[in-house]
Amino acid sequence: MTSSVMLMFVLAGSPVLSYDATELPYFDPQGRERTALSYLSHGSGSIPRELGEKVLTQETQALGADYLIALVSREYAVVQEQLRALVRERIGVAEEYDNSAGPIPKPKEKRPSYSGVEYPAWPPLGEELSLFSDPAKEVRPPQEFQVTTQPYNRLESVEGFSEARIRVSDGKILLGKNVTILQIRRRDYSKERARFNHAMPIPLPYKEYSVFTVVTNTEVALIESLRQRVPGLVIRYFLPTSRLTASWESSYREDVLAGLRKAANDF
Repeated sequence: MTSSVMLMFVLAGSPVLSYDATELPYFDPQGRERTALSYLSHGSGSIPRELGEKVLTQETQALGADYLIALVSREYAVVQEQLRALVRERIGVAEEYDNSAGPIPKPKEKRPSYSGVEYPAWPPLGEELSLFSDPAKEVRPPQEFQVTTQPYNRLESVEGFSEARIRVSDGKILLGKNVTILQIRRRDYSKERARFNHAMPIPLPYKEYSVFTVVTNTEVALIESLRQRVPGLVIRYFLPTSRLTASWESSYREDVLAGLRKAANDF
């Protein structure tokens, strides 16, 4: 068996890896490599580059991560309350919803003048963690809460700002333990040099209002701040991969679920 075939076999039949915050991979070029084009190739605009932020990458480190999943070692009520308070104190809350009275509303594009597609769909694990649901079984949906931050990272030079969105889900029904699942995504709005397309980020000789889907060390630091508010808290992170972004075939869903269960059992 060749090494490439063996690697494919491992990726297709193993629990996905989880990471400590100190182990997460970032795109953080230095010197002459810190160009607008290099950030565009990782799905990012000017805001992280100008503010010195590190752009979270997928497992392969070839592309930027368009979301991040975190598994937290405490029950939903505690994590939801502390995260809500943390966002209010650090950034401010623009919108918040829970599913007690019905499904959480889908995100709305409030700024039609900005170009850029939000992909993959939000939330990446599906409404009420439906990605892992079995149509043949009737299971009570988990409690969920979602918060969208006020704009931050305002940058006048590119008429830019950031907004983060965090989905909080009770993991007890899915994983059999008092744990909480977080899904994190940030959207950056800025005026950038136009690109040929997302696959080939060749700059064009004019600017346009663009939106980028990213996660950076800023959002990871926000989640990590929960440790200061909840003594003994453990957090494990799960990164997108090219396989994850391209499709959620059943074998990969099983691998993601196995990774979540392994991390929950290790708490």
